[in-house]
Amino acid sequence: MDILEQLKMNAAGKMPDRLLVRFKNGQKLLYSRFRKVHANNSNNHNEEESKWTGFNYAMDSYYLSSIPANLFYLSISGKQVMKQVELNKVSYHYSGHVALRPVSVGFSKDKITAIIGRSGSGKSTLLQLINGLLRPSQGNITIAGAALDYHRLPETRLKIGYAVQGNGLFPHLTVQENISITGRILKQHKSKIGNRVHELLTQVGLPDAYASRYPHELSGGEQQRVALCRALFLDPPLLLMDEPFGALDPVTRYEMQQEIIQIQKRAPRTILIVTHDMREARKLADDILVLASGELQQFDSKDNVLQSPANENVQHLIEASLQ
Repeated sequence: MDILEQLKMNAAGKMPDRLLVRFKNGQKLLYSRFRKVHANNSNNHNEEESKWTGFNYAMDSYYLSSIPANLFYLSISGKQVMKQVELNKVSYHYSGHVALRPVSVGFSKDKITAIIGRSGSGKSTLLQLINGLLRPSQGNITIAGAALDYHRLPETRLKIGYAVQGNGLFPHLTVQENISITGRILKQHKSKIGNRVHELLTQVGLPDAYASRYPHELSGGEQQRVALCRALFLDPPLLLMDEPFGALDPVTRYEMQQEIIQIQKRAPRTILIVTHDMREARKLADDILVLASGELQQFDSKDNVLQSPANENVQHLIEASLQ
């Protein structure tokens, strides 16, 4: 039995946040979910003083599986981090084209993750798979610990906010009707709907008088604010955003980014935001996931991605975006 097999037994098949390997020669190796933290030969190892160094045990299975089981003791260490969304070997292809190669990642609860890459890299495909708009060719997806049930997607989507580029507002509905469409589907009381619409409009800086307007009577930035209100109407724990600010002018884009920051401070939730702009990712995200040609290039904290790019693809994307 190798380390990975032992880990699976100890953690019931779930990759833990931290992994401590004690070798029988006295050496210790402490790993985080995505990074090798520290190694020494002392019995006075202090985990709190460990430093990140960019090693991913969850992906480098060859290295770990090459260590015989009779050379180590294994224990799970540190606080477990709940994953709001997990993908296990998820891939997607159509008509002979591979849109997303097998990827296994977990998105932490109440954090913002920017999914970044060039056009055609698989960013939107990844988001559509999580939302159930596409079904994986292989692999499985869990949301809040439950497998995505494609026979009960409407129920699942009530817990997922979805905002897209171009806002997707219904032109024949007023602002209030657009924002509250899920509440009306659930037959919520009119007073409850009115209170929630007022609350959301206030949060995004729009006056109550806008509730009776139609989308064509709003500016592009105002339409995008309304679309954000609609995505947040049921206060979902998961918010998916597919390049929501891509069509906005720089000033309005900046204002919308500030709205997201403030909304996250008021009511933290898991947010996955697709963008091709590393500057936007740097401003909004806690973590960054980089895709290229449907393949995962790097998934790490914002600082680690920016300071230690995993390969030339990530480095080029950073340089092109931040110049």
